[in-house]
Amino acid sequence: MKKIFVITLCLVGYQSFAVEGLQHQSLRWGLKNSGQTIGIDLNPLQTYRMLGVAGQDIDISTLPKKVNPKKIKVAILDTGIDYSHPELSSLIYQNAPKCAAFNTYRKCIQDGTDETQCRTDALQSPANVYPADCLGWSILDKGLAPTPSNIIGSPDFADTVGHGTHVAGIIASVTNDIEIIPVQVIGDAPNQPIKPYSVDLSPSENVRNGYSNAGNLSERIARGIIYAMNSGAQVINLSLGWPEDQDSDVMKDAISEAERRGIIIVAAAGNDSTSALLRPCQYKGVICVAAHRPDGALASFSNFGYGVDIAAPGTEILSTIPMHIRSKRMPGFIGYDYLSGTSQATPFVTGAVAEMLSRGVLPKDIYPRLILGARAIGQETNVIEGPANTAGRVVNSKSAYVKNILSGLLDIKNAMTVSEQTLILPADKDAQSIIWDRKSLDLNFTFKLKNFWKASKDQIKIEIKPTQADSIYPGVVSLEGSDIKSWGSLEEKTLKVNLRIRDQKQAYLSRMPSELAYLVTVKINGKVHRQFEVNAEVIVSVSKTMQDPEISRIATISRPQNMSFSLVDEVYDNRQAARDYLVVGPDMRNKKSVNLAMNKFMNGAYQMTAIQNLKFDGAFDLAVLQQKIRLDIDQDGRSEYIVRFLEYPDQDGLQSRRGEYIDHFYIFDENMNLKKYFKYNDYHVLMPPKPQWMKVGNELRPAWVGKGQEVRKVWSPLDLLGQTEPGQVMQTPMDIRFYYLDKDFALNQVANVGDGRIVDIIQPDIQSVQQGLVSVLVAKNLGTEIKPSYSNNFYVGQVSNGQVAIDRSFTALNINRNLIDTYKDNTLNLGSSSSETRGTMWYGIEAHQSQRVTMLDLGERKVTDKVMSSQRAIFDTALAVHSGFQSGRRAGVFLVTNSELEYHDMLSNQVATRSLDRYSFYGSDVFIQLQFPITVVDSKYPGEKLPAVFRTEGSRLSRGHKFSVPVMSQNGLEQKIVVPAKLRLKAEKGCTALDAPVYLGKDSGYAMDYYCGDQILRVLLNY
Repeated sequence: MKKIFVITLCLVGYQSFAVEGLQHQSLRWGLKNSGQTIGIDLNPLQTYRMLGVAGQDIDISTLPKKVNPKKIKVAILDTGIDYSHPELSSLIYQNAPKCAAFNTYRKCIQDGTDETQCRTDALQSPANVYPADCLGWSILDKGLAPTPSNIIGSPDFADTVGHGTHVAGIIASVTNDIEIIPVQVIGDAPNQPIKPYSVDLSPSENVRNGYSNAGNLSERIARGIIYAMNSGAQVINLSLGWPEDQDSDVMKDAISEAERRGIIIVAAAGNDSTSALLRPCQYKGVICVAAHRPDGALASFSNFGYGVDIAAPGTEILSTIPMHIRSKRMPGFIGYDYLSGTSQATPFVTGAVAEMLSRGVLPKDIYPRLILGARAIGQETNVIEGPANTAGRVVNSKSAYVKNILSGLLDIKNAMTVSEQTLILPADKDAQSIIWDRKSLDLNFTFKLKNFWKASKDQIKIEIKPTQADSIYPGVVSLEGSDIKSWGSLEEKTLKVNLRIRDQKQAYLSRMPSELAYLVTVKINGKVHRQFEVNAEVIVSVSKTMQDPEISRIATISRPQNMSFSLVDEVYDNRQAARDYLVVGPDMRNKKSVNLAMNKFMNGAYQMTAIQNLKFDGAFDLAVLQQKIRLDIDQDGRSEYIVRFLEYPDQDGLQSRRGEYIDHFYIFDENMNLKKYFKYNDYHVLMPPKPQWMKVGNELRPAWVGKGQEVRKVWSPLDLLGQTEPGQVMQTPMDIRFYYLDKDFALNQVANVGDGRIVDIIQPDIQSVQQGLVSVLVAKNLGTEIKPSYSNNFYVGQVSNGQVAIDRSFTALNINRNLIDTYKDNTLNLGSSSSETRGTMWYGIEAHQSQRVTMLDLGERKVTDKVMSSQRAIFDTALAVHSGFQSGRRAGVFLVTNSELEYHDMLSNQVATRSLDRYSFYGSDVFIQLQFPITVVDSKYPGEKLPAVFRTEGSRLSRGHKFSVPVMSQNGLEQKIVVPAKLRLKAEKGCTALDAPVYLGKDSGYAMDYYCGDQILRVLLNY
């Protein structure tokens, strides 16, 4: 299970060396790098060796001996610490006056007394004081009530995970002149944090009006920082992080207060190979740490960008683990193991900060010394593939793009010896927001610079230009406040950048990206002092007043209370541009009924039908709205509305959307008069989330291919006399079958075709749906009944009225793969057609770290088949094929890797990439599912569409809707995925995003709708 904190196992390795203690310097290249070979196990199938480069370490071994060093208190906010570890026990902070109470508490627990009683008896203390915190504190509640003085947690911070102990060992390897304050903020269940009710910095919950388990990680860590401050910490290590949507005011206040008190906070940049920074790394005043390899290059997994301050060793780091945890990479050895990540790089910097403080460096001088003393990032070297006992082979592991950070690699000796000087750097790390109305060609944003060290009386000049010279990036018109004659120490100055759109004369047509980067050059007396990037995000604020030719307003009535709008997203008639909204809500007085109406698009406006209270033969509070369809089901030339709910009989099923469910269908005429309500609850087979529609007699009925039992009736002897009676369904073996509902909405099935079996449904076009024709994949096994083969010949068939016929215009699919044991999805249409979809693709793992896609285009009668891997396959894995797209001349898919979003054009073999902007604690499956496929009209080539994926506002992964669109040049020189500024849409107060995209047909493509009270604002997706 993915942990919410940044424990990265992106690169983990094992070296079969005997370990007797951390004094074995040869195993710790971060302290002393002599150019030794470092073994890396990416996974059980991939073993690499990386050649170190001598001197690419933290350069601490040559520092002069300390004279009268100070003891520095370092708080480690993590999973706890094994304070009995022989390498750490003498360094653990002790609060002597509390140790007697702690021993009493511990003895009480060991004697088997109820822990709640032990807390009551032993943890009595004055208010706002942590009782019995002899060695440290755990902020975790562990299911227990607060202390008698209403302080959350306990003095028991045992490390059951090992991460915190590993971090502590790295700090201890850098310096011994420390007292480690263990603060446990993460346990075995980090998704169950405590939420405070105010931003008061008191440790007591009395000021928060109560105690609750609901909340997020940052709020629990804020409590840890409060404890660290109360314990006298001078440095705080945070090898963890969280995204913006998990932020909290109490956390910001705690960080600000720590900074005001002169406490230095060091945090991990994150392990997702992205420039999208975690919190608290993005906070002002926090030292943000990336990870580097033994060759001095940034680690493949490390986050990067100019918001990252410095890098430290983070690949294959040997350190302490709890004595009771088995070493995974060093079997047979106790108390030590290797881990990789920015979690491991961070304590190197924390240790360096503590070492410098112990030598008398003032806290205010720490940051500028680290930055000015940093070495340049090294060049990536090739790696050697193969086990350690073989010669192996050299593999090119170089990244496809350059990673930059604000300074370079940690070098303690340089940091100690650098002379005091002016240091001008960004004061803030977050991207600046530019709110754009899509009307103005002029944009502007402000950013702050800070002099972090010596005051300057010299002439300072600030220059700025787009990082990329492409004309789609707005040009700089002026930079206000750029000429500076004096700059005081720790003084901040604000500069204003005025920009102008250059690529179009009409602003709304601009193809500029949302994410802008500008290179800032600081010159002192005409000489370059520092260079770095500042970033800005262009966001279109959607409001009732905005207007341009690609935005329309549609009058509507206000949503009734307790009811919501839900797009009728499956439209199979010839009025594609007329999209309706189902209005649905629970009956607050009766769980066995539902309130429904239709907000119909008529004559350029929305008109809502009367609200109906309809029977729901089940429990509506256990149901979810599954399908909203407009289709001529009875073939009379007028469309019906079909509304489908799935009822999960148990509460857990509703929450997870797993397990058995009951189908509830409502069929209305075009005026929302109920024609039919029925339940489908046949135990033979579940109906899938989106069945097709097959002609049965003169009407259409749901049809699907799924795994289930055979539909067979047992006939009564009376049948011999011609008198039938209802039969019973027999139990038969589970198999893949074609099912459908007959004219009476009862389950039936289609017989197989000779010696071929129907194994899948191929996505049809609108015309086929209207006619009730279902295209199917038919497999003919190449073996015999006695000795079946793994291989099949595949054919396309057409099913109607329960009968299947092979499509003779489509010869056998010449595909050397098994399409049965793969994932399947529809492909979106990139051409000019009324159909939203184009065909079907099958995909799955072909070989280690690669995915294979087979794409079928029914309209063109062709198959495209390709194997694809990540562009950085040495250190990355192709996790999934996310969505497919095709037209008569194009075919491609988005490939999601551990850290990148890649678009692979399957015909030209071009690949466009961008960072996935992922966060470690979002599981891979969840993160992939939050990217929704869509197409965008290509303004450069009328009649064509561009493939895209987007995130909704509700996903909380970005500010507003965020579309990612690949841009492929004709000459192959420019291949990238951009986030168009004109489509970076965020609802303003008074408007709400209706997150389902609206398909308007071949000419208009998709649009996004925003509900703004008395109107719906419709924004066409053109780029």
